[in-house]
Amino acid sequence: MQFLQYLQRLRCRSLSVFLLALVAVLYGCSSSRTLEPVELESFDAEGKLKVLWSANIKGDLGEYYHQFRLAQDGQYLYAASKDGYVAKLDKSSGDKAWRVDLDQVLTTAAVVDDMHVYIATESGTLLALDKANGEQQWAAQLRSELISVPVASANAVFAQASNGDIYKFDRRSGEQLWRVDTNIPALSLRGNARPVMMPQLLVVGLANGKLALINPDSGQIFAEPRVAMADGDTEVERMVDVDGAPAFKDGKLYAVSFQGQLVALNMQQGKVEWDKPASSFQDVAFDFDTVYIATADSLLQGYNARNGELKWSQDGLLRRRITAAVPYSSYLVVSDLDGYIHLLSQLDGRFIARKKIHGSGVKSPALVDLVDNTVFFIMANNGSIKAYRYLAD
Repeated sequence: MQFLQYLQRLRCRSLSVFLLALVAVLYGCSSSRTLEPVELESFDAEGKLKVLWSANIKGDLGEYYHQFRLAQDGQYLYAASKDGYVAKLDKSSGDKAWRVDLDQVLTTAAVVDDMHVYIATESGTLLALDKANGEQQWAAQLRSELISVPVASANAVFAQASNGDIYKFDRRSGEQLWRVDTNIPALSLRGNARPVMMPQLLVVGLANGKLALINPDSGQIFAEPRVAMADGDTEVERMVDVDGAPAFKDGKLYAVSFQGQLVALNMQQGKVEWDKPASSFQDVAFDFDTVYIATADSLLQGYNARNGELKWSQDGLLRRRITAAVPYSSYLVVSDLDGYIHLLSQLDGRFIARKKIHGSGVKSPALVDLVDNTVFFIMANNGSIKAYRYLAD
């Protein structure tokens, strides 16, 4: 039942609030007959997804809220699993350059820069591994668990912990350079937004429906534009977490909240250009002057980036727990709870091709090759990784 997925994402501050959430979600489940994932319908494929290679890093990707995804640096991919395995793979063949077993429960994806691979443990420790061989270089302790993907810049690593704290660490030594405390509501989704680096600006989505615009040097928050306003009689109804990373293009920041709205923020003028009702905890995507979101109910939607007009909405994957949409050529790649990869047109959202990677399902978004953009990579929930290329008929 879908309420189990929902409960996995709840982060509570008291037992009474948790029970309130449980009752609300159970009531919603029992009062509706439409909460099961839709069955996939057949369509006339316009081509096929060809598997180029397959590999497995060992271990699975944990609970629904854990944020594991692939990272790339030049010729190599980097991947991690909940069970403590971190691997470096050749992107052309899937061959492992190295794989280490950290013998710890991991909670986030591997993030890479020109020196290190960064991952986080269940105990709230950020680890830096040598990119060349996987050996640990330093460890930094946070005040709470890190379940959102950190981001690395030229000289630092930034991360948001589950209690709302935002950190900056020196990437060479692991020294904590600053910490910013943010207030989170009594009840929020289990997860945090991945920080986004912009020119001279760090953008972090918060659980209160706002974005924190932070000076990366000092940690000073100089603005907190609101994406959504909490509204409702219960704590569940008032959740407006910004858990998806925003997209930045041509001076505008596109962000979406859970049970809130999708907004376009003009960063130069400091104002909202347009907003539309929406609910999502996935990353926002941008391509071809269109903003794409995967909603909390797994609708895939494309909005005109200039005025917010809804161009199209695809309901063929409703409640199938689809991943964030990833632009690939003139298509979008999403995957679902049953392990199917779906290729859709960016123009109108129609299905182009479909292929199953693994029955364990997929919650990790696709990664398009940064060098050869005709190839993309997918990691299934069991730790298997495959490289694909789309071949049109």
